[in-house]
Amino acid sequence: EGPNAIENWSITSPNMGIAIPQLPPNAPPAQVDAMKRRMELMKGKWELKGGGFEARTSGAMVGRNFKNLPDRASIEFDVDWSSYLNLYVNLYTDNVKSYSSGNSYSLRINQTYAYLYRYTRNRGSQNVGGNVRINIPRVAGKNRMKIEFKVDKKKREFALYVNGKFMKKWKDAQADFAGKGNGLLF
Repeated sequence: EGPNAIENWSITSPNMGIAIPQLPPNAPPAQVDAMKRRMELMKGKWELKGGGFEARTSGAMVGRNFKNLPDRASIEFDVDWSSYLNLYVNLYTDNVKSYSSGNSYSLRINQTYAYLYRYTRNRGSQNVGGNVRINIPRVAGKNRMKIEFKVDKKKREFALYVNGKFMKKWKDAQADFAGKGNGLLF
């Protein structure tokens, strides 16, 4: 659940060359204050607001390493956007500071399509089973969708639901599960 506290997340702005690592649980107040001061330098990137993250520019990344992401998981989140949506969500990543230089699966979403890629350090990126058309209608004058992404690590299977509607199931044909960590990166 969450996000509840900004210090539980790692914030990266590759355009500005700033990376703010996730703080350990129960970090001293001085560390939390230092993190917040560094975040001021990244005005417009990620901000914790009303129980969610808000970004005003592209290129910003926010990630978190969890103690354990289970072998079977449902990762759910809401997305609101004002202009063009181009969101990457990396799952089971071992690098919460980069979407492309780690071992993970990346769900790529825009207003009309969703794709699934696998990233590995030794083989780069590979598309897993094509895309799916999702056409998101405006809801009450806003661009909004609820994403549910189901993962079965042992079977290497993934299912995408948008606004409660099943969209696509992907099966990774590779022999190994690409995700080597317990991180989640937006």
